[in-house]
Amino acid sequence: MNTPPTSSNAPTMVVAEEYSSYCKSGATDYIGKIVPLSYNWTMLKDEIGKLEPTGNTNQGIGMAWAWLTLGVGVVPFNAPAKDSANYEYKDAIVLLSDGLNTQNRFTTDPDEIDARQKILCANAKAAPYNVTVYTVQVNTGGDAESAVLKGCASGADKFYHIKSAGETASVFNSIGQSLARLRVYK
Repeated sequence: MNTPPTSSNAPTMVVAEEYSSYCKSGATDYIGKIVPLSYNWTMLKDEIGKLEPTGNTNQGIGMAWAWLTLGVGVVPFNAPAKDSANYEYKDAIVLLSDGLNTQNRFTTDPDEIDARQKILCANAKAAPYNVTVYTVQVNTGGDAESAVLKGCASGADKFYHIKSAGETASVFNSIGQSLARLRVYK
């Protein structure tokens, strides 16, 4: 769920465990820091540029962190309050993966990892959160289509299975256009 911790020291209750072998190599970070929602495109691109593959895939942790960035009053990101009286908001997550789930902090059994991710995705998409989830599987190695990614998407039209990294830009353009569509009605 995406509810604030109830402890008086709530910021310490977000991260369950850090695997230093996956986060750092000596003094060099493998992964960029997670940043709050921002229009600072340069900083966002710089952080994305710091990402390095470390050998295993855990889609659920990416989904969980993405969902935390959307939470108003949810530490550590504290998304800005929404002016719901004057605007209609649509929270969305784009979950990009290069493969199938292979490891989380509990197991290397893909079925167990997928089961946890299915619960997480269902909770994010359900009321009161109603997050729209787009999933993108970049499949350059011939892996099977990811059933958990397909099921995590908010609909068949929100799951993208691409076979070359070169298709990524067009998929993100399509997602951006979908999110930018305005609906005017009385």
